[in-house]
Amino acid sequence: MPRVLCFDDKPEILENIKEIISSWDDSLHGTFEVFGESDFNSVVERLKVERFDLVTLDLHGGNDPDPLKDDGEQGAQEGLRVLNELRSVRFIPVVFYTGYAEKIKSLESGVVKIVKKGENDLDGVRNAIDALYSTGVSRLLSKIEEENTRYLWDTIDKSWGDIQIDGGVEDLAYLVARRLGARLSREFIKEFLQHDPEKVSPIEVYIYPPHDESIKTGCVVRKDGGFWLVTTPACDFVQGKAESILLVAAKPLSSFSQYQEWVVNKRDSAEQKNPAYNKLYSLIGNKAGDRYRFLPGTFFVENLVVDFQELRQIPFADLKHSEVVCRVDSPFREELLNQFSRYYGRMGVPDLHIPSLINSFK
Repeated sequence: MPRVLCFDDKPEILENIKEIISSWDDSLHGTFEVFGESDFNSVVERLKVERFDLVTLDLHGGNDPDPLKDDGEQGAQEGLRVLNELRSVRFIPVVFYTGYAEKIKSLESGVVKIVKKGENDLDGVRNAIDALYSTGVSRLLSKIEEENTRYLWDTIDKSWGDIQIDGGVEDLAYLVARRLGARLSREFIKEFLQHDPEKVSPIEVYIYPPHDESIKTGCVVRKDGGFWLVTTPACDFVQGKAESILLVAAKPLSSFSQYQEWVVNKRDSAEQKNPAYNKLYSLIGNKAGDRYRFLPGTFFVENLVVDFQELRQIPFADLKHSEVVCRVDSPFREELLNQFSRYYGRMGVPDLHIPSLINSFK
């Protein structure tokens, strides 16, 4: 059952928003367990020690400066102080339920929603909660916590006498980390979110942002106004031998003739009978030969096509200050590098004359 903590220093408004959430009988996310606090210090302490899936905050407290005179985003308001405290200790999605929504509109994001009091409150609050909870992030974080708790108590604690760790007890952290990493596989996430395991969304292809800003195999970097894929072997980075970096051009899909022809001809006929559509389908389906590899676009990178014929080798020092946009994730990274090796490792041989061969069978 999702747990929600509501904060408002006015008891009547606090009860109103609690009722809006707790009486939401047809919610797609089940019944919400709702708690309320009207004291700033109490809500901060509860957020530090208790698990909640969502928190609603009022912006203005009774002792705060007039929000109409305050710029609204410097922490002078009670709701913002709670948000800042929350940011320092843990992640919980936030709904601001306030009469001064326009003062903090710039805070709105995928994990923070703003609802103005007095403007269709019931639908406004519920729609905001639905938008936050539909991302699956809160449920996923709760699931991860549940998995770790069960593993540590039911496996590590109960079976400690049977567990042999050659590197000593300090290896326990590695054991837990590897278990968590394996549990958070693509298959697990697909099953948990009830998504089709056969379909890959573009966001799954990348790690964004990368774990750090260092250049590694499979990174997509922005240099000289274009995108480039790092193909230097991973072992060279690990062993500190990457004095030069091999880059492969990743060009915008829109620059390819297959895309341009499709734009011109896409209305001419049914897709399956449209030659331009079929050419584009082959390119982005990676069926246009080993020279090209399609990288789908997301909010941080446009649709790209890697062209293995356009290479650059530059000193590592010339690249280390370039922007690392993202990194192609496994197993897509390995597949892409295998295609790169296959393209340059291919050997051409003369073709047999098939008609003559068939005639010889007679």
